[in-house]
Amino acid sequence: MERSPTDRTMRIGLFCPHTHTPHIRSKTIREWVPDVFDLEVHRRVVTACEAGGLDFLFTLDNWGVESWGGQRERAGADHLRENGLMGPILAASLFAMTCHIPFITTIHTSILHPVHVARVGANLDTLSQGRWGINLVTGSGGAEGLFENLEAHPDHDERYAMAEEAFTIITQLWRGESCDFEGAYYRVKGDLIGPTAVQP
Repeated sequence: MERSPTDRTMRIGLFCPHTHTPHIRSKTIREWVPDVFDLEVHRRVVTACEAGGLDFLFTLDNWGVESWGGQRERAGADHLRENGLMGPILAASLFAMTCHIPFITTIHTSILHPVHVARVGANLDTLSQGRWGINLVTGSGGAEGLFENLEAHPDHDERYAMAEEAFTIITQLWRGESCDFEGAYYRVKGDLIGPTAVQP
């Protein structure tokens, strides 16, 4: 999915819902949305996207019910306790149903260790023959309180410093290189079992 920095072509994709109402927190809208936990529903959607010539599919990822802040109180706690699919797992299923459309998944560096991200990403990229993309974010996706180390969530600048270190480790492992990294937030030494990422 690599593109030249000078490529200014507009790309049009679909935001694949991982919950019944990922954007509009409405009980009425939720009743209209097909079952996102039914793979047949996803198959119909993504094959239509591919046949229609869309450029990519994209999904976000939440871990906890507090993700939407004040909206939770305004709409009602029960309504916002929506179950949601995990982006990389959904992507693995959808790659098997499509031939050429890429899928971009959101991954939180505040939650997942860069070695985990590297392994998952390399597997997705290999199985999709280079159709996977990553939306690396520094937020916790509502996971504060679920993980002991997230109780004191880092501020904006520190989260980005962590993400920069994480991305250095991830890309090195994706190239199949031995990693000897010691930073302020991560220490990684050794080699990651293959496969490596297909994309350069």
